[in-house]
Amino acid sequence: MEEYFLKNSNSNIKFIINMLGLLGAIGGGWYKLENRVSALEQELQQQDKVKTIQAEIELMKRDQQLEELKWQFKLDSLKRY
Repeated sequence: MEEYFLKNSNSNIKFIINMLGLLGAIGGGWYKLENRVSALEQELQQQDKVKTIQAEIELMKRDQQLEELKWQFKLDSLKRY
């Protein structure tokens, strides 16, 4: 009977060690995944900022072209008179 408890005790210890290892692996995997997701979210935010800045630049270029056309139109109309 004593041998059974010793064997069972060793099995329990091995089981506990395996469970701790499994929990550690799961925790480590979750941590790595969370870091990757965070990095991806930051990259997406930066891409959104770049797109916003590009859109603003395009609007500024368009506004500048409109102003140049207005001045050109005024100059052309003054040359006619």
